[in-house]
Amino acid sequence: MLSVVTIGAGRSVLSAPYRFVRCRTRDACCDLHVPGVADGTLALFYPPQEFMMRTFELRVYTMRTKEALDFYIGTVFPRHLHNFSSFGVEAHGVWTAKADVTPRAFVLVSYAEGDDPGEVAQRYIQSPEAANDARGFDVADILGVESTVLMPAAGSPFG
Repeated sequence: MLSVVTIGAGRSVLSAPYRFVRCRTRDACCDLHVPGVADGTLALFYPPQEFMMRTFELRVYTMRTKEALDFYIGTVFPRHLHNFSSFGVEAHGVWTAKADVTPRAFVLVSYAEGDDPGEVAQRYIQSPEAANDARGFDVADILGVESTVLMPAAGSPFG
């Protein structure tokens, strides 16, 4: 849920399903149309508490071949994006390393506070949605998966 605080109107509005924009100064705010907020009203958007407390995980998939990596990134991962939200998972992107000789995909995901990433991943992997996402992909081409649960460092905006 998006939290909206209006300045000058003297009232607060709760509205969804808009993503937040965090404004630090008057000049940093941008023009957005939000139902219930008059045009031209300066609004500050701030994230709900559960966003600030999400658990982030970096998953590194080592593939057998470059072709398997390309299929995963170009076909399987985009399919995941349609199903992750049903499991409380938010994908933040997929990357490869610039000079990597080994075919690897680096995937950053997050989970709601209190969710165990291993349990959620297991539930997803065993689901019909995951099986459908992987259709046409030989899962034996995944040679390994490394999982690192990330903790916010001191001074991090996520800490």
